[in-house]
Amino acid sequence: MPDFYNYPKDHKLHTRYSELVNCIPSKMVDVLKARVDGYPKNEFMEFGIKRHEKMKEYLVEKKKLPKVFGLDHDVDPEMVEHSYEFELFDNVVVHFTPDVHGKTWIADLKTTSRGIAGYKNDKQLVFYAKMLNKLGYKIEKIYYLIELWDKERTELLGYEVLEKNVDEKDVEKVLEWAKTRIERLYEWLNDKENV
Repeated sequence: MPDFYNYPKDHKLHTRYSELVNCIPSKMVDVLKARVDGYPKNEFMEFGIKRHEKMKEYLVEKKKLPKVFGLDHDVDPEMVEHSYEFELFDNVVVHFTPDVHGKTWIADLKTTSRGIAGYKNDKQLVFYAKMLNKLGYKIEKIYYLIELWDKERTELLGYEVLEKNVDEKDVEKVLEWAKTRIERLYEWLNDKENV
């Protein structure tokens, strides 16, 4: 089993946001396969991993968000790619690793050719903010730190920031979304025909 899914054997359902995104009927076979073999990587994922490694080095060394994003936030190196887990529902544990967060904000680096428009309805940081708040933080702001690249990822075109307030209506919608996906995952994992 890949390290990504090296969860405790505690009779609870363990998952993460990236898995729940794929818990739609047409991708459930792939989700189950990934739990055994891991997710296949492509050149864009590899590129994103490298850019995240560079960002992590910068954040830990400088203890500030990069100036190119125009945000003046101090960074505690302990809150850079720190892994958490939270029992979101009874016997359902969500594992998550925010790129970086403070006591009142969370940020995620996106290497993309889509720009801000591609993240206006994204659920990831709202989902993470909900769980961080349950863990004792007071996340009020979310930031998508966007490195805008050409489609081939050969030329950096600029930087953008999508800033949003954490809205309780959005949080409730994300929880409903997560519950539906978790229920589907649970059903598929417990259907002997799928194993």
